[in-house]
Amino acid sequence: MNGKWIETIQVPEGHYHGVVFSAAGGIALHGTPTARQCRDWGKSLARLHTLSSRYEPGAVRRRSAEDILRLIDQVLRRHPEEQDAMDELHRISLWLQFLPASRQTYGLIHYDFQLDNIFYEAKERSFHVIDFDDAMYHWYALDIVTALADTESEHDKQAFLKGYRSIRSLDHELEAEFSRFQRFSRLYGFASVLRSLEDSELADVPSWYEGLRTKLLRYCEQDRQGFREPW
Repeated sequence: MNGKWIETIQVPEGHYHGVVFSAAGGIALHGTPTARQCRDWGKSLARLHTLSSRYEPGAVRRRSAEDILRLIDQVLRRHPEEQDAMDELHRISLWLQFLPASRQTYGLIHYDFQLDNIFYEAKERSFHVIDFDDAMYHWYALDIVTALADTESEHDKQAFLKGYRSIRSLDHELEAEFSRFQRFSRLYGFASVLRSLEDSELADVPSWYEGLRTKLLRYCEQDRQGFREPW
């Protein structure tokens, strides 16, 4: 109404920013995508990685894998009882330190290239992408792992990977490390939820609050069990 892309509102709790984007075209793929759609999904991520490998940012850069590890460390230091998570952080930090990185394997990733953030154009067999909030510099393999995190069908995963490889090569050594990239993602998610739960025991809350808090606590406990799994 005021001709602005961003509106900032001051409230007692702080500032809120409302941001307007042009609408994404295409349709959301609800339910189970077809094998063809899974291949196109993989192709779309491969094209994004190809563009990323050529991209040079300006003065401001997104966070790197090292930045994320430091953020996790800061959270865990406030929770010394989370020794399993700290041990996991040490293992992952050491692993990433010696993981080969090149413009072909490492760059700016989306980190949430799941079906709820992409919209399919059937005629073009391509996707429009939204929600770049979590983008970071990391290995492209992590983007593949997080894209497929909620995909239970092995057939769909293989179709996705087939589509990806038809556009961009996938390093076999990095592919063999998929399970460890999953562990990085789990630890990062755990630290994020743990931080959100700090000082969360409140008295005057809406009716839905305790249910949400209980669910987040349950997620944390599941992650703790995962940290104890063999490396």
